[in-house]
Amino acid sequence: MKRNLIIIVLVGVVLFTAVHLLFAQDHVNVEQVGKLYNFWGYARDVKVVDTLAYVATGRSGLQIVDISDPENLKVVGFWDDPGYANGVFVLDEYAYVVGGGIGLCVIDISEPENPSEVGSCDTPGGANNLTVSGGYAYVADGRDGLRIIDISEPDDPNEVGSLDTEGSAYDVAVNDGYAYVADSQIGLLVLDVSDPEDPEEIGLYEVEEGASRVFLLGDMAYVIERGWGPGNLLVIDISNPENPEEIGRSECEGLDFS
Repeated sequence: MKRNLIIIVLVGVVLFTAVHLLFAQDHVNVEQVGKLYNFWGYARDVKVVDTLAYVATGRSGLQIVDISDPENLKVVGFWDDPGYANGVFVLDEYAYVVGGGIGLCVIDISEPENPSEVGSCDTPGGANNLTVSGGYAYVADGRDGLRIIDISEPDDPNEVGSLDTEGSAYDVAVNDGYAYVADSQIGLLVLDVSDPEDPEEIGLYEVEEGASRVFLLGDMAYVIERGWGPGNLLVIDISNPENPEEIGRSECEGLDFS
């Protein structure tokens, strides 16, 4: 296999930056200060905690990178499982990793140099991404919609609820009892998850090309429109979850998450 050059242009950071480009006046002076050469397939997702970056790298699993010196990045630990790591969420001493062929895996990262799997829960689809809130992992499980997994016991996670979506669930964000699902065919779905065992769709904002990413900030959802070219960044008012409304958009070259 041809060796790939991986430059950590982190997906979460890219999306966060895209959101702020709508408002920032001085964004032209952004410059790269460090990069990491490695043999990963892809850098699919990242979460940063203190001086460590936890990177979901596809077939190369979870890579833990010391970023204390931004000009001298280095891998300090990794967890490599047969499968495909698409998304990662870090909370306390655990990293929650999802992907095709692995479902949800719970990784003990109390020793970053020696991460170890402590629990797992299979999902029926090709898990794309996740978020964690209130003792539950919410998994965007591709064609099998949203899966809700009880992680109160990290060594024994169990699915407690689910809701299928029309297309493919690419991403999910949760706030105040609502889950916002980026769906590849429909757009942004709003689900009431106050009862995790019985999630219910209560709102929808249709996006012509479908949606691939969602980021919440206050009463706004920032959604990347799915597509094969430069995607649109949509700003959607979710102050009334039952009636989300678009209030702005910007074409963002290079934000293709299809």
